[in-house]
Amino acid sequence: DAAFTQVNGGRRIGRTVRSYEWRYTEWGKNGKDGVELYNHGNDEGEHYNLAENPEYASIRGLMKKRLDQQFGAFPSE
Repeated sequence: DAAFTQVNGGRRIGRTVRSYEWRYTEWGKNGKDGVELYNHGNDEGEHYNLAENPEYASIRGLMKKRLDQQFGAFPSE
């Protein structure tokens, strides 16, 4: 029920989990280079990053947990 992706963007790694409704991405270890959270049910074009919106903290936490369970420890930088 989810798709996972890892990309190497030069000096940083991005990891994504995509469910039917949400996409969550962390850039760098634990998102130190940025975090993205998009609700595809309301924003298919990903214009509104909800990662820092406190109303979506629980969704962000759930998506982060799924991401960490899939990928395990982050490689050394």
